[in-house]
Amino acid sequence: MGSMSSPNCPNDWLQIYGQDRYCGNGFNVITSSAQPFLLNVHFDEVEGFGVSLPTDPSQCNGQSILDPYTGGSFTCVADTSTPPTCLCAFTPPLQDPPFDPVKDIDIKNSGFCLNYEQMW
Repeated sequence: MGSMSSPNCPNDWLQIYGQDRYCGNGFNVITSSAQPFLLNVHFDEVEGFGVSLPTDPSQCNGQSILDPYTGGSFTCVADTSTPPTCLCAFTPPLQDPPFDPVKDIDIKNSGFCLNYEQMW
């Protein structure tokens, strides 16, 4: 899949002056002669889950872990498989409109690395 550009970038995006917004899945080579060079980066307040969940089954004892980003919570328990694994279930916050993980959590964000070259 190629790069996705505006208007399909409502949440997180990068914009080089005079170009469309880019929000992921790679960039095409972009050349700009604008001076001063202007790079806009926008991140909304939703970036995914804000907690580190336990992976060691001995630490999964049914505790509730509050997620500060979403307001929901995780409950983690060890299953009965051999060897046991830690399973964590997410309980969304009560809110109106209802919490929607697909819309309310930025789960496909892979970040970006900007490799640029100044040409004079």
